[in-house]
Amino acid sequence: MSNEENTNEGDLDYGRSREVSMWSNSDSCVASRSTSTVDRSSFNIYPKVKQDVDRTAYKQQKYCIVCETQVGKHGITKAKKLCCKFCFNAVCANCSPLTLMHPETHILERVCMTCFYASIEDKMKIAGESDIKQKIEQEIQEKNMIIARKKLCENKISDLEDLLNEKSKQENDLIREIQNCKKKMTSKIDDEEKLKKLSETVKDVREINILEEIQTLERENSDLKEKIERAAAFQASQRSGACCLIQ
Repeated sequence: MSNEENTNEGDLDYGRSREVSMWSNSDSCVASRSTSTVDRSSFNIYPKVKQDVDRTAYKQQKYCIVCETQVGKHGITKAKKLCCKFCFNAVCANCSPLTLMHPETHILERVCMTCFYASIEDKMKIAGESDIKQKIEQEIQEKNMIIARKKLCENKISDLEDLLNEKSKQENDLIREIQNCKKKMTSKIDDEEKLKKLSETVKDVREINILEEIQTLERENSDLKEKIERAAAFQASQRSGACCLIQ
């Protein structure tokens, strides 16, 4: 291992002595008060390790990849050159105060703030996509519930309409039956009225006929009485004339 790499590894203590506290909407980003090591129990930050790059390129770099401060051997005008173990660029201590568990070495390694913030953005993007997906699924579920309730209401309305139509049909049938009964009753009343009038007419005719018969009989009786009286008078006169002759 070169002296510069030894220096870089040794400078971890310098970076770890910085105090950093960070917060995000999804998780609390907490750096250890004494080591500046990110507490992985509070959130999961896994910066992507750049592949297909020269992992020793930082040795030739003269400026911090984050703040562009000149870096090199520690001196008055230069900041110490450190290496981000995730992008393998040169960084200063101010721009790489944190260490994270490295997916390849499985130990805590220095990370620059660019990689750290990029990992947070990725995490926020994933969390945002998850939230959006969850909201979409929730909206779909709510929409399906609304559709189900609407379908249930439509079925109930259809059942009520069928019941109403059936009741309306029964009511119409009952009205027709009442009307038919009313017509029959009216016809019967009319027939009874006609029969009554006919009966009264027959009665009147009978009374008239009887009266005429009585009058006829009375006239015949009167004529007969007159005939009898005339006959009696005639006989009386005959008897009276006979008596005179005898004497």
